[in-house]
Amino acid sequence: MNFDELNTTGVKYAKRGEMQKARNFFQKAMELEPENSGIWNNIGNTYYHREAWKKAIPYYEKALEINPKYSEPYLSLGVCLCHIGLRKEAITLYEKGLEELPDNVNIWYNLGYALMEMGKVPEAVAAFDHVLAMSPKDSGAIYNRSSLLSKCAFKGVCKFFQTEGPYLSPQNGLVYSWNGSLFLTLAVDIIEPSEQEHYDPLRSSIVKKDSEKDDDAAVAS
Repeated sequence: MNFDELNTTGVKYAKRGEMQKARNFFQKAMELEPENSGIWNNIGNTYYHREAWKKAIPYYEKALEINPKYSEPYLSLGVCLCHIGLRKEAITLYEKGLEELPDNVNIWYNLGYALMEMGKVPEAVAAFDHVLAMSPKDSGAIYNRSSLLSKCAFKGVCKFFQTEGPYLSPQNGLVYSWNGSLFLTLAVDIIEPSEQEHYDPLRSSIVKKDSEKDDDAAVAS
C-alpha cells in the first residue's frame, strides 16, 4: 500500500473508533513519509481520542517541528498540556502559535482559556476581547468573558481614541478592578444566547460528534 492508501485506511478505522488499528496504518504511512506533518498529527489524534494525553504530546510536537505554521497541532497539543496541568507550557505554546498564525481565532480563544484557568483575569479578558473582535458571535468567548467580568468590580465607562491614518477614532471602554488593579476592556454588544454558536469550553483540531467522542477523528492531508 502507498502512503495515501495507508492514510485513508487509518482514517476509516479512526472513524469507527478503532484507534489501535488506525495507528498501525498511520505509523506505516509515517515510515514512508517521515517528514509529513499531517501523519504525525494523525497518530497523535489516535491517542488524544483515548485521552492518553502524554502519549499524544510527542507526535504533535513532531508535527509542529516539521511545519510550524500547521494550526491543528497547536490546539490539540495545548489541550493535552492543560489536561496534565501544564498550563504555563500551554500558554507558551499558544503564544508561539500566534507568532506563526496571528489571526487564528481558536488559538487566541485557547490562550484566553488557559489564562483564565491560571487566574490571570485581565489578560484572559483581553484575549477574549481579541477573539470577539475577529468573531463577534463566538459563544465561548462571550460566556467566559462575561463570567470573568462578573467577578470584577465595575469602575465606570471611559473614552479612548485609536488612530486610523491621520484620524482619531473614539472608542468606548469599560474600566474594572481586579485584585486592586484597574484594567480596560472594550464595550461590546451583548449577544443573546439564541444567537450564540455552540459553546466549546476548550478547542482542539478534533471535531467530536455528540453521540460518541471516538466516532470521528480530525485528519490532515
